[in-house]
Amino acid sequence: MFALLAGLAGLAMAVNAPFVSGETLVYQLSWHGLLVGEQQLSAIRLPDGGWHFAGRVKPQGLGRLLGFGLAEDSWTDTNLRTIRFQKTLTIPTQGVTRISAQVKDGRLSVRVIQPDGGTSGYSAPGSGLSDDLSLLYDVRVSPRQGEVHLIDMYGLINGQLAALGGRTMTVPAGRYLAEGYVLEQGPARVAVWIAQDRERLPVYVSFGQGFSQVVGQLVDVRR
Repeated sequence: MFALLAGLAGLAMAVNAPFVSGETLVYQLSWHGLLVGEQQLSAIRLPDGGWHFAGRVKPQGLGRLLGFGLAEDSWTDTNLRTIRFQKTLTIPTQGVTRISAQVKDGRLSVRVIQPDGGTSGYSAPGSGLSDDLSLLYDVRVSPRQGEVHLIDMYGLINGQLAALGGRTMTVPAGRYLAEGYVLEQGPARVAVWIAQDRERLPVYVSFGQGFSQVVGQLVDVRR
């Protein structure tokens, strides 16, 4: 699920983005071959030149049966760095967790509301941060190896993004020559494959590893 995504550092000028305002990416989510749901990611250009990215999961198959849910919103500056981020995650048997994050005056403030109503949070330096959604658009603009800073509910995830090389990926949307990038830190792992063409679509994404691995495959692009 996209809630496990790690961020990517790098300079990304919005005017050179290979995506347009109003674009929607549609993914099929699966867990060990079983359908979990459909995720739609949309991008809207803001009047100040920044972006609003929104992600919504429509549970299907196993996801609908168990009651999984995910809604995310990311607001960024013109360089695709996070200014504000909100996430609502529903995990079967655990309940609903809500996360809100904001960068102001160079500081990141994060507040988490747990399923039992308890709250927690943290603050950290707020320069050059990414979130679950801004990652996918940042890597489309400026993919490269290097240090990453991802907003997570327990604290910033600081790690190194590594290149996986190129390979041909076949997904529901078609067949693509793609280049892969991966971030591994502790039990967390995310890999994203970006099509090597002018649109640079994220065609295949995997989150977690082993039993917890979830895969997202591109189904459609709407403009």
